[in-house]
Amino acid sequence: MPEPVIPYDMYHSFRDALERPNYNENNVISTYQQLIKQMPRPNQHLLLYVLDLLSVFAQKSDKNLMTASNLAVIFRPGLISHPHHEMSPNEFELSQNVLQFLIAHQDHFMLDIPPPPKGAVKSLKQSMEDVVAVPSSDEESSNIGPGGWKLVNKSRPPMPRRRTTTSKEDIGGSAEGPRSPMSAVPESPLSERADTRGEGMKRSRTLPSSRKKSAEGEGQPRVLRKQKRISAAQPATPHDVHTSRPDHPQTSTDINRYYDDGPASQPYTQNPFDSTTNIPMTAAGGSASHGGAMYSQAATNSMADVSRAAPYAGTNEAYRPSNWMENTQTTNKRSRLIVIGSVAALIILIIIGVVVGVVVSKNHKSSPSSSGSHSGNSSGVVQTDPNDPSTFVKNSDLHQSFYGMAYTPEGSQLPGCGNNLSNVITDIQLISQLTTRIRLYGADCNQSALVLEAIKQTKVDMKVWLGIYNIPTDNGAAYQRQRDLIKAAVQSYGADHIGGITVGNEFMLNYLTANGGAATPPDSPVGDTGAAILISNIQDTRDMLTGLGVSLPVGTSDAGSYFNTKVLQAVDYGMANVHPWFANVSATDAAGWTASFFQTTNLDPAAQLPNKPKMYIAETGWPTKSSDAGNASNGPGTASEAGLQTFMNDFVCQANTNGTGYFFFEYFDEPWKDAQFGGVEGWWGLFTANRTLKHITIPNCQSP
Repeated sequence: MPEPVIPYDMYHSFRDALERPNYNENNVISTYQQLIKQMPRPNQHLLLYVLDLLSVFAQKSDKNLMTASNLAVIFRPGLISHPHHEMSPNEFELSQNVLQFLIAHQDHFMLDIPPPPKGAVKSLKQSMEDVVAVPSSDEESSNIGPGGWKLVNKSRPPMPRRRTTTSKEDIGGSAEGPRSPMSAVPESPLSERADTRGEGMKRSRTLPSSRKKSAEGEGQPRVLRKQKRISAAQPATPHDVHTSRPDHPQTSTDINRYYDDGPASQPYTQNPFDSTTNIPMTAAGGSASHGGAMYSQAATNSMADVSRAAPYAGTNEAYRPSNWMENTQTTNKRSRLIVIGSVAALIILIIIGVVVGVVVSKNHKSSPSSSGSHSGNSSGVVQTDPNDPSTFVKNSDLHQSFYGMAYTPEGSQLPGCGNNLSNVITDIQLISQLTTRIRLYGADCNQSALVLEAIKQTKVDMKVWLGIYNIPTDNGAAYQRQRDLIKAAVQSYGADHIGGITVGNEFMLNYLTANGGAATPPDSPVGDTGAAILISNIQDTRDMLTGLGVSLPVGTSDAGSYFNTKVLQAVDYGMANVHPWFANVSATDAAGWTASFFQTTNLDPAAQLPNKPKMYIAETGWPTKSSDAGNASNGPGTASEAGLQTFMNDFVCQANTNGTGYFFFEYFDEPWKDAQFGGVEGWWGLFTANRTLKHITIPNCQSP
């Protein structure tokens, strides 16, 4: 199946019903009933079929140790899972709780079958009286079904057939009806079984049959008669039956077949659904096929009750006590051991499969690739066509709410250059669900071409602001290297998906820090000297684009307070890093402080210049953790996911409404920053480094 039984688009709806604290059980049941009715019909049938089976095992958990909780752990991946959560063990528990709830309350989730009329409930003992043993001749053997059972007709009114659980009171509470005309025939020991079954819930194992109607009674339900395997000339005892037919021994198998293949002997409980269409569960043209071995074990587990029943007290020698009970008990013990062993083996296989899957996933993530094909990694991105990255499945947790996103492809730092197209494609698939704009910081390790190729292959609506991370102290080496990489990328991919080229990232801040200290004003003589270097690089980039016949905006990025006026007069746009965390404000006050600072420090001064450069916020965000306790707080605020959530809630949608251009910092955590700088530097991402969304809720408002 391309998806689990519960489709991806209903995954969160099933989880949300249990995610609320102090949920009301009846409300959850009602919610699940409605959700199941909304599922595609094949998924609906399969889910209810599997839940019915799992509830059978759960009811026998005292013998097979498979509680609803254990079953939920095993069957969760195939029933309720989502690719975006498969590498997040913290998300498994809620999905397992959903499945455990569905198993425990399975009898509330039946499909399209009306409830029986009042007073129609019939005891199991009455139904078992229709199972009688009569002699037959060898000539009749062709009419005898598997295991020695023969189909005959009885003149009884039709009864509805449902598969559900029914209470003990329903089974034994109604008075016995009139005896069948066949009752003169001595009863089988099976007749006693109805009164000796175990306490608690009893499960009907009968299903609608597609077998042809009997010639003796059109439209009448058929019952089974146990046909003893004896000849007309020579009566045989049960012992003779057992020994003369080794291929059909009179053990619990016959009882199992009665439960698996027999007709409905009792109506069922109230159906919470209101349609009237039965689930087609029987094999076409044959006997009822649902259940089979799956239910036979449940029936076998109850055979110990039969051994406690009083033996038949009649005088017919054909029914004197034999070793049948002893054989049945031996078979029961063996069957239980087989079931427990099988379940244990299944659990071991599942554990091995999970371990192998995790190892393969990690190997896939770490192996570099230069091809365009991508089938997803630990991010859980799924493609309907593994060879076409544009067929990725959208994540319902993500929304295109951000104006832009700050991004550096993983492994894009010299000298290692461990980036690869496969990971960049995954990043673009995810980021494109958050925004239509990204900004890069530099061009080393061919990251410009990788991003443009990923945009091409994913076919997303995305513009990228390419970056040149020039260094004040290397005599222009970094600038020239990255300029040439961008030139090659523009020549290969054109400018359709390029929003601009940003020359410099905190160049003026770095220059002033190295030449007199960060306290030096950017418009001072020292600042003007640094500005001259930066302006030279900006003009050279313009000349490069002109030589290619390409017209693109050229700008610069710097810390919000470090723009030199001459630099702003030389660019088409400026990008300001505005970080409330480093301004030592709380998460609650962060959005207001950001808007105020950007307006007074960047927007207003730029509006006074003759060229009126467009101003963006290049970076703003909130860290989610610190690598050391000393940097975990800025005073009034703490580095936490809760702080990030507060800042997003207050800033993102309001900035969209105000028309503020911003690039949220940032897409995912960057371990290299943590290794190099420590503190909060590596922990600003919406996603973790393995591309798993943090425990946050993305605002849901459309970006400009």
